[in-house]
Amino acid sequence: MKILFSFLILFSTTLSSCQKKYGCDDLVLKHGYFYEKDSGQLANGQFDCSEDSDKNGIFHQTIRNYNNGREVGEWLSIINNDTLHHGKIVAVPEIEKTISQKYDAEYIKLEIWYEGDLSFFDLSIIEAKINLDSTQIQSMVNSDLKEFMIENNVNKVAIQSLNEKEEWTTFTLTE
Repeated sequence: MKILFSFLILFSTTLSSCQKKYGCDDLVLKHGYFYEKDSGQLANGQFDCSEDSDKNGIFHQTIRNYNNGREVGEWLSIINNDTLHHGKIVAVPEIEKTISQKYDAEYIKLEIWYEGDLSFFDLSIIEAKINLDSTQIQSMVNSDLKEFMIENNVNKVAIQSLNEKEEWTTFTLTE
């Protein structure tokens, strides 16, 4: 048993140390997935982009994690060493399946993010074959997302749809 436990610790340590580190210009978004710019491989690791965004002494840092080209886990956005906002990618299979089937989408990304005392919910619908309009979005919020929003105490929703031409459409609603 001790050998198995030691192996698991060694394996998880090795696995986490093999995670790649990405800088500001290392990744590119294609068809809803993040790829390594140089190799073309799906991103697997941590993105840590730090820059003086407006050259006036304002320092901005973004930290995100990727697995098989998709954002996973928690993320941070920091300005001058203070957390501006943070969030997490969440898995809710029932919502993902319902929306993915309803709009014939490649995949769905659900994200909760926080700024101060405010909480927001972002839903990204990647390569939906069925176009969304504002009526469909409001219906989705009132039916498919309502319970999730109540459970997570969020009252503002941004729904983004990425089409096959790599164009984003964004709908923002306040419940």
